[in-house]
Parts: sequence; structure tokens; C-alpha cells
Amino acid sequence: MAALRASALAPLAVERRAVGQTDTPSVAVARGYQLNGEVRRMRIKNHVFGSKRERELYRTLRSHWAPWPIYPQLPFQAIIDFQTSPSLSGKEKGFLRRTSVDYTFCGKEDRPILSIEFDGLGDGFSRDVEYVQQKHTDDPMRKTKFDLKLRVCREAGYPLLIVASEEAQSIGPELHETIVDGIVGQILSQKYFETKSVPEIQEVLRQREGFLSGMSQDQEMDYVGGMFDGFRIVAESTMDRIVKKADEYEMLGIERGISTSYVEQHLHDPELPEIIPGDLQNLNDRIEAIRNATRVGCRLALKTPSVPIIQTAWVRNFDDRWVVPYKVAKNVATLLLFRRALELHSRQSVATT
Repeated sequence: MAALRASALAPLAVERRAVGQTDTPSVAVARGYQLNGEVRRMRIKNHVFGSKRERELYRTLRSHWAPWPIYPQLPFQAIIDFQTSPSLSGKEKGFLRRTSVDYTFCGKEDRPILSIEFDGLGDGFSRDVEYVQQKHTDDPMRKTKFDLKLRVCREAGYPLLIVASEEAQSIGPELHETIVDGIVGQILSQKYFETKSVPEIQEVLRQREGFLSGMSQDQEMDYVGGMFDGFRIVAESTMDRIVKKADEYEMLGIERGISTSYVEQHLHDPELPEIIPGDLQNLNDRIEAIRNATRVGCRLALKTPSVPIIQTAWVRNFDDRWVVPYKVAKNVATLLLFRRALELHSRQSVATT
């Protein structure tokens, strides 16, 4: 019996020598190596994600956005039906059939709502329908493939954004929110506004048709515009977790007598050309600089009885039909500003008691 067992395991020893393994026979079998002398160079992966950071971001999204169904590594063709598109070549369709998307938020009956790609290798981001790569990779076709995905999703009217580690980091000490949360919140807010708020606005305007008929055109535009702005605020407060938390801090500040009046400043990196009144070329240069800015920032200065509290937030320029990067930067800056104001108020209260 012992001789039979030794002869059966003999090919396994050859396998281990062939692939440089030092495992015991039981470990080799567990790893999937066969006993007939053939080397099996395959194994079950530890997880379905491309990297540890990719897996961590997925867990963060699942934690922050429950109960939204979020699926990892869905096939692209499970999200977008591109098979009959005349704008795609056979080669492009072939690639799209083989590729997948990192994270996909779904709604009722698992209908795709938005998708996010995590670019751990190129550390890039999406800007409109363009992938902006920041680090060199061994894949010369990386930009071409990402650009194709972005273009197809844009044609389908579907939100797809590319992020990297910078967007996955916490926005501040002892805070769990990330820039990705801000991106997701803005997309969900926009979806909420278009599907729920707009029909409500239309119904209100229908009911108030007689009231509006007595207004001038400018008065009517101001009235309707104010209504749209109000509903947008409600949509953001309902769907964007960063806006929701910023609102909570602001309300606490009001309750404690903290001023909520702040001065706002737009920032760009690189800085925009100085304004030259009446110079059309200067205007075009500024528009181009805004579009090509690497980062967009917001600086808020809150008035206090002593010195102003200043808070700045930067995000990369992931401008898109669904997301305005400056809006995300402002939401983050607002959250951090009122949080800091509450902390300082608490310290001052303790110091005076």
C-alpha cells in the first residue's frame, strides 16, 4: 500500500520541481496541481477585484450607499446594449463584449443607474468623454479602451465615471465620506431631480397657470427659476450624503448661534488667465483653461467674532454631463467648514466655563 501511494505521488514531485514549488503533496493537491505529471498553472483568485484598493472602495460604497444594490465586475454588455449600434466597428464591439465595469449601482429590478471604473494603474480620471491618464502603464491601448467606454455610455445617456485612489480617500480626519461619495451623490441627485422633481414642478405650474398669467415674462422666469432651484436643493439634501451631513452641521451651527454667512471663491489649477475686458481671445483662452484645468477648488471663509474660518477643498476636474466638479468641491468645503466651526465653538465654550 505504501509503495502504491509513493508511486502515485511520484509525478507530483516532478511537478513541484518543474514549477519551483516546495509544497507538500497535500498542499499541491489543494492548489489544483494534477497527479498525472501535467502542471496546472491556474488557481482560484482570492477576490474578484483587480487590487486591494479596488476592493476597499467597493466595501466603502456598499457601506455608505446601502440599500442600493451595487454589483462588482459586471460585463459591459450587461449594462449597455450596443450590439446594433452603427457607430461602432466590429473590433470595438468585440472589445466591449469582453470587458467589464468595476462598480454598478442599480435601481428597481436591477436596472443600471450609474457605473464607476477604478483606475488603480493609470491613476487617471474621466473628463467629459475623455480619459485623462496620470501614470504610465504597460498597456498602450489603455486610453483608447477607456475613451471607447466613455463614448458609448455618453451615447446611451448613461453615467460612467473613472476615478482613482485620490477620489477614494477620506475627505478629512475622522470622516468616512470620500470624493466618490460626492460624485455618486450628485449623479443620484440629478436622477432624482429629473425623474421626480421635474414632474412635480410641471404639475405645480399647471395648477398655477392662472397665477402665472398675470406676471410679466421676467417675473415668470424668476418665479419658475426659483422653483427649480428649490427642488434641486431638496434633491441634493435627499440623495447626496455629503450635502446631507453638511446641512446637519450647518443646522447645529445655527442652533448654537454660529454665523453661517461665508464668502465663496472659485479656484483652478493651473490658474486661469487674468480677465481682459472686451478681449474675445482672452475669453476663449479662459474657457479653454477652465475645461483643461487639472483640478477645481472651492475656498470658503466663514465670518466669526474673532477671525474668519477658512476652508479649501480641491477635486480633480471630472467635469461631466452628470457631475460638476466645482459643486462637489463646494459641498466638501461646506461640510468641513461647519464641522470646523462647531469644533472651535465647543473649545471656546469649554474654555469660558
